[in-house]
Amino acid sequence: GSGLGGRPEQKKIPEKPGKIMRRQAVSSVLCSLASYYERGLHETLQVGSDRKTRYISPPPCGTLPKHESSLALTEKNPKDIAVSFYYFHHSASFLEDPGTFEEFLDKFLEGKLAFGKWTDHIKSWKNAKLRDRIIYITYEEMKEDLPAVVRSLSSFLGKNLSDEVIHKIAHHCSFDVMKNNPMSNFSLVPKIYIDHEKSPFLRKGVTGDWKNHFTSEQLRRFCSTIKKEMEGESFTLPWSLD
Repeated sequence: GSGLGGRPEQKKIPEKPGKIMRRQAVSSVLCSLASYYERGLHETLQVGSDRKTRYISPPPCGTLPKHESSLALTEKNPKDIAVSFYYFHHSASFLEDPGTFEEFLDKFLEGKLAFGKWTDHIKSWKNAKLRDRIIYITYEEMKEDLPAVVRSLSSFLGKNLSDEVIHKIAHHCSFDVMKNNPMSNFSLVPKIYIDHEKSPFLRKGVTGDWKNHFTSEQLRRFCSTIKKEMEGESFTLPWSLD
């Protein structure tokens, strides 16, 4: 048959079941995440009038169930985290408008964003009595030598992987590959949750991008605040706070 004007009708090509399932799975994860954020933000608004604002945060390490699972904690320079989180607020419709970077940085340092203070988060994990159950990895290490990090992880988990498998894993976990993989770049997520036109979920994948955003005064204030809140801790951070 033909449509209006004698133009042939376009037949819809049915989506493959696997693609539908992948999109539904990713959408389900994002819906849960959005619900988590919205619930916490709603609680903040409810108690805000009493000046007892409650900001949602992930459960501290001490609240984890008592089991013997192995854990891997990925750390990243807090200056780069602030920049990444700023852009995530631009794309995630379920988060509040980030405002200017100056305004956002103030909230980040004061813990007035979802997930609370970065220093509280890192201290809860660094001081955790998990002994040999946890391995600490930095994003900077992964950027420098991803196969080496994969090898460390496999050893930590008691897996003896061949060099071929190590490099295959590193390849599929590289930023460029993940950025183009619908299962990791969130492109299957509806625009009402993540608007990639405002900022892609996987943006640059570099280290040190904070240098393109911080003014000298912002850097001074940021480092001064983090240093003060880390005073007295028995561990040191692998990043410069100068």
